[in-house]
Amino acid sequence: MDVTVVFFLCLPLLCASLGAKRILKLDRDHLKSDFLNIFGSWATIFSDAEMDFRYFAAHDYDNNKKLDGLELYTALGHDSRHDNESHAEDHSTPEDIERQVDDIFEEHDTNNDGFLNYKEFLSVQRTYPDLTEDKKGGDRKPPSRDL
Repeated sequence: MDVTVVFFLCLPLLCASLGAKRILKLDRDHLKSDFLNIFGSWATIFSDAEMDFRYFAAHDYDNNKKLDGLELYTALGHDSRHDNESHAEDHSTPEDIERQVDDIFEEHDTNNDGFLNYKEFLSVQRTYPDLTEDKKGGDRKPPSRDL
């Protein structure tokens, strides 16, 4: 009886925690569309690995080769705004995005410095396959240049 009561009292907290870890999705077509505005026709030849690199670099506003929480929040919020335009019923609130950022840092900031370096960022990409698998199922490797 006591275990059942504790379970039902904790259920809302458990559900909230699971909701915070919703799977991230980066729509490659959306990203290519954004990149066309920045890079012009060059964006059409970017590999998925190059797009990951450019996505990371585009959101590293202070050019320290790391993403802080605000930079990641801005990146996820940008994607969420586009999602909201196309899927009104499937929107992320600022609180949802904040929980995502917290979850990502908790799981992927392996050196606990409060930033995601490029290697840690790629670990996020590997954790959420929707971000990393290209539509042909090919392997993805990071670009061979330094940030």
